[in-house]
Amino acid sequence: MQFALPFPPVSKLSHNARLHWAQRAKLVKAARREGWALAAEAFAHAPIPDTRPLPVRFEIHAPDKRCRDLDNIISALKPYCDGIADAIGVDDAHWSHTYTHAEPIKGGCVIVTIGGEP
Repeated sequence: MQFALPFPPVSKLSHNARLHWAQRAKLVKAARREGWALAAEAFAHAPIPDTRPLPVRFEIHAPDKRCRDLDNIISALKPYCDGIADAIGVDDAHWSHTYTHAEPIKGGCVIVTIGGEP
């Protein structure tokens, strides 16, 4: 199963962000809810793969050609991952994560593929 997430606001959600805790909490809650909604929609009529660890691939399409630190992108994706885990009922501790940089796309996005070959 495959679906797209918006490119995360890395400057606000990464572990290096310097926001007030309440501002960050609002952003995390919104991102988690969005991850849940997109995954729930994608799996509305499809079975959840029962493979463990569950292969989950993230194809990262930045909004422009600037060089970005993968560690910061991954930490900014954490709230989305938590929402996806809530939606599919598989804790992200039981995932086999793969992250790849792909060609930039205007506006940016992250293509998530769940299941298939690890």
